[in-house]
Amino acid sequence: MVMVLAAFGITLVVCALTYWIMELVDKKQETK
Repeated sequence: MVMVLAAFGITLVVCALTYWIMELVDKKQETK
């Protein structure tokens, strides 16, 4: 059960980081 929760938490973190990076890239492209 702990492994399932850990995997789920890691997946959420990875998704959040990916979304945050995409947002930063979009902002950088807009400034150009």
